[in-house]
Amino acid sequence: MKHYAEVLRGYARLQASLRSFVLRRLVAEQIDRKPSVRKRLVAAYLLGGNVEVKKGSDKGGDFRNVPACRSSFQLGCGVAYSIYGETPPANSIFGRTPAAGREVLCTNPASLRGGPGKLDPIQPAEPFAPGTTIGVLTSNIGYVLPKVSTTWVEADDSYRARCVSENGANVLKTTPLNGAPTLNALPDATWGLHLTDASLPLGNLADLARRQITAYSRAR
Repeated sequence: MKHYAEVLRGYARLQASLRSFVLRRLVAEQIDRKPSVRKRLVAAYLLGGNVEVKKGSDKGGDFRNVPACRSSFQLGCGVAYSIYGETPPANSIFGRTPAAGREVLCTNPASLRGGPGKLDPIQPAEPFAPGTTIGVLTSNIGYVLPKVSTTWVEADDSYRARCVSENGANVLKTTPLNGAPTLNALPDATWGLHLTDASLPLGNLADLARRQITAYSRAR
């Protein structure tokens, strides 16, 4: 079991590194430093990527010019957060940085200007990647899905979310609403609900993307 747990942790870390950590570097090196490219950026969604900013600021850490999104019609900005269902442990992987004068950015997709908001999760109706390591992890998160004929299941307003600073970490902390299940931290508590970073607020992110794309089209 110990070996299996280590495999799961390693696989989850690989998945994260192939997504937001790579995109974080891409934005820093290929977009943030180039005004002509930056003008073509609609928005960057860096979920679970530990994007760093100056303390008390929306930029100035990883990115000098790309700020946090604080409006659904703002362009050339970024959305970044890591989800935890409980207070992050002292050794949490996400939400903290050792860099002096910096902190990890948290933007709430359900309330970009700050404060609490309600999340609209979207899940595939069928098990994700059955027979794979990531599929095993995902199936054990704790989602309860009804039998439906559609490809996706959306459950609006089923979790409350707020950016908090707890135990030295800046994270998006969630609470179940209306009978929604309490989700499991996997592979362990240090990861929090990292495997739900995309699915838990996916409805909110889809709405945000539509509004930002509309704003970008009108500005062209």
